[in-house]
Amino acid sequence: MLEASAAGEWVLIHDGDAVGSFDTFDEAAARAVEEFGVGSYLIRTGGVVTVTLPASVVFGRTG
Repeated sequence: MLEASAAGEWVLIHDGDAVGSFDTFDEAAARAVEEFGVGSYLIRTGGVVTVTLPASVVFGRTG
């Protein structure tokens, strides 16, 4: 997967497919607008693991 192998780069994703990797967010955004207009796409940093935490951990609340 391109996203996993593009550590430290910005990855453009459209319809679940990695379109390409870019050195800067601005480069990825320019390509996204050029190819997809104001459509739906995702730009994220490659090689970063996403961690989801429960609200109780984030806000420090317990039962």
